[in-house]
Amino acid sequence: MKTNNTYQMHVCDQRGLCLDLCPVGALSRRKNGVVLLDAKVCVGCQACVAFCPLGAMRKAPTRIQPFKCISCGSCVRACPTKALSLEDVPLENNRQDVYHKQGV
Repeated sequence: MKTNNTYQMHVCDQRGLCLDLCPVGALSRRKNGVVLLDAKVCVGCQACVAFCPLGAMRKAPTRIQPFKCISCGSCVRACPTKALSLEDVPLENNRQDVYHKQGV
């Protein structure tokens, strides 16, 4: 997204603030820390889209299920200036951030 002559990416930081929000349990975390949406379970309520503080969970134009970054690295490989990188962050660091934001 371009704002004030700069670009800003809105991608999931995999903190998982949305995990407990899904009423049908369609969101889960893989062992590697990536938060995934199970399209077979998702009912398309869009609660995760409305909740996401980063704007990373998005409404899909052609289907009922939303979509988000799954840290696949496609954007990193496609960036013509090599300005992007994909970094591993220890899951424990994510847990600390989540609990801090929740006031725990």
